[in-house]
Amino acid sequence: MFLQGFRLVENLEEYTGLKVAYLEGNGLVEISGLEAQKEMRSLYLHENCIDRIQGLGHMVSASHLTATATWAPLTRCRLN
Repeated sequence: MFLQGFRLVENLEEYTGLKVAYLEGNGLVEISGLEAQKEMRSLYLHENCIDRIQGLGHMVSASHLTATATWAPLTRCRLN
């Protein structure tokens, strides 16, 4: 999902074995929809429009989170 311009992460419930998610460089405004990803080890969230990261406590195997510069230029973060 790298650089695809997604605003939301959704419909991943059936993919319960995900280990890594490259979500950087999109227009994500919040992190949700990852509750079924208990085996997630790495989550890349940088260069998005996220102002708060929460609700990742279920990822008990997580060892790597990249969330640097989760804000993007305002023109990219504006909702259409």
